[in-house]
Amino acid sequence: RSQVYVRLDMDNTKTLTPEMFDVGSFDNCTGISHMTVTPSVVTCNDISPLSVEVRVYDNAGNWDYATTSVNLSNAQNPVQVLVCND
Repeated sequence: RSQVYVRLDMDNTKTLTPEMFDVGSFDNCTGISHMTVTPSVVTCNDISPLSVEVRVYDNAGNWDYATTSVNLSNAQNPVQVLVCND
């Protein structure tokens, strides 16, 4: 996905998972071993939009990646300005 919107949890953090970004990764030969996201946790202190890297590894040890943009929001400020809840 070229752009993802993420709402932070009440503790001002959100764990990012590959499933939030994957739109059909596949491997023709050995199959997918696992996927990772960096950073894997975002907080209200991160500047939005944030660049996120998703890596896909196959069972032969090969990997490829894509980057996407993540827009963060929280319950107090769901659109533009992100403020940490105290």
